[in-house]
Formats: sequence, structure tokens, C-alpha cells
Amino acid sequence: MRCKSRLIFVLLATCLNLGCKTSGGSDPRGQQKQPIPPSGYQPAKAERIDLIGENCCARFNETGDRIVFLGRKRTRHEHYQVYSFDFKSKKERRISFHDGDDQGPTYD
Repeated sequence: MRCKSRLIFVLLATCLNLGCKTSGGSDPRGQQKQPIPPSGYQPAKAERIDLIGENCCARFNETGDRIVFLGRKRTRHEHYQVYSFDFKSKKERRISFHDGDDQGPTYD
């Protein structure tokens, strides 16, 4: 009797792992199909813009052509400093120059 219950458990677990579908072919997890992109759609190529130190908390300006972000562990400082990056010129500029940490830079 113990072998039968173990076999039923193994079969049930296998069925759940494989994602068995209910009759009718519907997905029991309720996932929706992904939308189909329009013809001719080409996604933008992702590009890494910075390789130095640790960077975080990026915010776009209103026009979307610049970001402001925090960077640390660079050659001249260990603490977080505020940087700006211009997408047109592909150049960054350090904005803050002090020994303390900064937090949450934004454009006004």
C-alpha cells in the first residue's frame, strides 16, 4: 500500500512539474498570450553607457536626452557622487565634489 501512495505522489508531482493543461487547451495559470509587434518593428539596440565603478539611481530629464545618476568606487572617490550623462555627446560630467554620500538625484 505504501508503494502505491508513493507512486501516486510521484505521478502527481510529475504532472504538476510538466504543467499539465486542463481539457480544452486553456492555460490553468491564467497567463495571457504576448502581443504581436506590428510588421516592420525593430526593437532598439541596448547599449551600455558606462563601465566605471558602481552606478545607480538614474533619472531622465524632461526631453530624455540626459540622465543624472549616482556613481561610486571610481578612481578619484569611494563615496557616491552625482553625475550627468548626455546621450547626444556620449559624455558624462561629475556634478558633486565632496566626501559625503549623495542620494536620489533628479532634474527639476
